[in-house]
Amino acid sequence: MHSWPVIVTALVLLCLLLWLPGFTTIGPMDRDESRFAQATTQMLETGDFVDISFQDEARHKKPVGIYWLQVAAVTAVGSGTDSPIWVYRLPSLFGAIAAVLITAFLGAAMFDRRVGFLAGAALATTVILGVEARLAKTDAVLLACLVASQWALWHLWSRRDEVAGSNGWWVLFWLALGAAILVKLQPLLALFTILALVAWERRLDWLRRLRPVYGLLVLALVVAPWFVLILVQSEGAFLQASLGDDIFAKVLEGQATHGAPPGTYLLAMWATAWPFVALVPLALVWLWRHRHDDRAKFLLAWIVPFWLVFELVATKLPHYVMPTYPALAIAAAAALVTLERRRPWLIGLPVAITVLVGLGLAAAAVVVTHLLDAPLTFAIWTGAGVGAVLLFLAARAAWAGSWRGSAASFAALAVVVYATLYGHVFPGAKALWLSPAMAEAVRIYAPCPNPTVASTGYHEPSAVFLIGTDLRLIGPDAAADLMRDVPCTLVFVDDRQQAAFQDALEVPVRTLTTLHGWRLNGGRWTTLTLYGNQPG
Repeated sequence: MHSWPVIVTALVLLCLLLWLPGFTTIGPMDRDESRFAQATTQMLETGDFVDISFQDEARHKKPVGIYWLQVAAVTAVGSGTDSPIWVYRLPSLFGAIAAVLITAFLGAAMFDRRVGFLAGAALATTVILGVEARLAKTDAVLLACLVASQWALWHLWSRRDEVAGSNGWWVLFWLALGAAILVKLQPLLALFTILALVAWERRLDWLRRLRPVYGLLVLALVVAPWFVLILVQSEGAFLQASLGDDIFAKVLEGQATHGAPPGTYLLAMWATAWPFVALVPLALVWLWRHRHDDRAKFLLAWIVPFWLVFELVATKLPHYVMPTYPALAIAAAAALVTLERRRPWLIGLPVAITVLVGLGLAAAAVVVTHLLDAPLTFAIWTGAGVGAVLLFLAARAAWAGSWRGSAASFAALAVVVYATLYGHVFPGAKALWLSPAMAEAVRIYAPCPNPTVASTGYHEPSAVFLIGTDLRLIGPDAAADLMRDVPCTLVFVDDRQQAAFQDALEVPVRTLTTLHGWRLNGGRWTTLTLYGNQPG
């Protein structure tokens, strides 16, 4: 196998091919991404890098780690609070690349460089990581932290019978764990893995290699300074919001309409882990056959408890089980290289489902372009044609028993599909981007240099990020009062609030423009009318 510089370069190039399409051209997504980016903007505006807020509302559900990384990205680029959304996405892009590379390093440590490379490439192609790499939120960076902690944990546990010291791996373990907590209060993957390994082998002596006393000190040095500051500054509100209102609420009941029954992730994996999911049955067979091997034990301890717990948790979002995908990718790569006897169902059924999901993605692209008035450009038709050929080649290779040929075709297919969807279909669907249209309308129709801008009925965080922190999200009566009392005012009014707004008006206003688009949150067509009064 090639040297590490070649492997790293190849994986980084693959990641960029997969994730750069649409990275700078897709507008801010509602609602989490826009809330994270806007909170970071307000940190830069106020100079307060401890507390987190969205407009006047405290945002205490997540720790500060991702906001600091986004502040660093904005500062490094040098565009300040006027930075476009892609600047805020840079930590996610680099976090996703780091997760892929660390997965490759771990796969090589457990097996060899060939397995490491295949595992990293498989993880990179997944739909869910491609989504998270393009969003200015926590989960891509969190994945890098969690895989780093598992990398260190493997080195510590696999040498549990050696007399020699830990060679610094314990430091990486605790640093990565601290970073995961500072990003998303997420120490569970390492904890569940350790508990599973202890229960499996019924021995505790290897835990000394973690240097728990010194390790907890390292952990405290990473997380304690900010946690102490925020607890004092928020008078304990952060603890209540993050643990009580966020984490415990998600465990006990489906939060924010995201509840789903157990088994949901098993079904969703065929989409979220596409196209690498075609190899998952092969990985599971390999894990079962080698369950007494230390490498399979570690991967099972990584996957099973974490997956089961999140299947049982009431709230379910697609990215919650993403931390198990690196382990599945390593197992799949090992199976691809080492497993000789492959039953027909290991080839036919998963490939058939993967092909059907690929066809579903193509159908979704057609539906999006039709419903949202996106142009069917030459690039989209070309992507569809090349994708169809690659889908055929992947299926043909699998049926011929060439898993390597099938895997290569699926990887190439992922590059083509994501380039087409993210690079052409979604950016071209103008109806999706109401908030950017609002910001452009403010620029065109502003009656003075710094108008007062309000929105009634359409209260999406992306509008705040694009128009500015001072955007007023108010009801129709308050909007009418604003038009009467404050000169140089612009008000966007949602179609459902039109009657109430018109009834409350006491002064004549000018209708400036009408915007029409698809509202992602709520899933409905929305018409916004922009009204203006006279400048002062």
